[in-house]
Amino acid sequence: MKFKTLFLVTSISASLATSFNATAQESNEDTQIPVRPVNSERLPNQATPAAYRGADDLRGAINQQQGRIVDGYGRPVTQAPSQSAKPAEPSFIEKVKKRYTPEQEYDLKPGRNIVVPVGQGFNNSIRTNFKSLSVKTSASADTAVLQVEDGNLYATLRTMQPISLLLSEDGVLESEISIVLVPVTAPPAMVDINIEMTPQMIAKASEYQAELEKERELQKALNDNSYERQNRNSTHANNLIAILKPIAQGRTPRGFSMTNDVPEGLTKPCRVSIYQHAGQRLTGAKEVVDVVLLQNDSNRVYQVREEMCLSDGALSVALYPRSYLQPGEETEAYIVRDKYHEPAEQRVTRPRLTRGGE
Repeated sequence: MKFKTLFLVTSISASLATSFNATAQESNEDTQIPVRPVNSERLPNQATPAAYRGADDLRGAINQQQGRIVDGYGRPVTQAPSQSAKPAEPSFIEKVKKRYTPEQEYDLKPGRNIVVPVGQGFNNSIRTNFKSLSVKTSASADTAVLQVEDGNLYATLRTMQPISLLLSEDGVLESEISIVLVPVTAPPAMVDINIEMTPQMIAKASEYQAELEKERELQKALNDNSYERQNRNSTHANNLIAILKPIAQGRTPRGFSMTNDVPEGLTKPCRVSIYQHAGQRLTGAKEVVDVVLLQNDSNRVYQVREEMCLSDGALSVALYPRSYLQPGEETEAYIVRDKYHEPAEQRVTRPRLTRGGE
């Protein structure tokens, strides 16, 4: 009985093993897995979230919030300026431009202001009844060119920007008026402005002009005196040059005669510590010139200055050809003197009785 049971179990095991091998062999030869397509319409939109890219997404969100545009590397991209529409001009400016005429005339009281349309880029004439016009403005030279002549103003506006001017009689601040020049694309304007001035203003303006005239006359007199003094000095200097130049060139000036007879007291006229000797004298109608030889007999460089040879009665001193002398070098000093000048001791003909004979 036991043998039958064991044999039956063994047979069943062998049969199952054979069946499994056959099934495995068949599946290895041709395995097909059926796939049924999924209906994507039944999936909600939130089922597939967007991929997060870390720092790039954060940087892009910040730039978008700040209104900046960047390239793929995160660098800001420069946008061409949008051609926005020009802002409309104020209505009163448009009214002023429509009021333009080539010839304009205004009557104003002091303290009033007006707006005047003028030609842009042209020389506009603004004529007032002021005798001497005073102009104040904050406009720069790049904006406008202003010229004043007597009571007239000539204005050239270089841009399309209006400019403000304060006009008054020179010296009479209470006569001031304010005008605004508005440039218009039109020919130049001729503008006449008549300011109503009181008798007191007119009198004050006349007094101010009279004071200015006195100052001008005084300044002219000072300039004339200065010119005369300068002219006299120039004439004196030219005369001395005409005398000394030919002497330095080794010639005798016109109208002069030469001699070697020099007064004993003038043979050594210079205050120097080197050798000196006056060996020539040239005599003219009004001047005499002593020619002094200077020689550096020392063992060092010696400088001779003109003031070393000046004395009472000397008009000028010149050195030629040099003033710095090396050991052994020589130069000449020309001393121009007044011919009719007498030393003080020669003019005294009567000794005084006071102490010391003074």
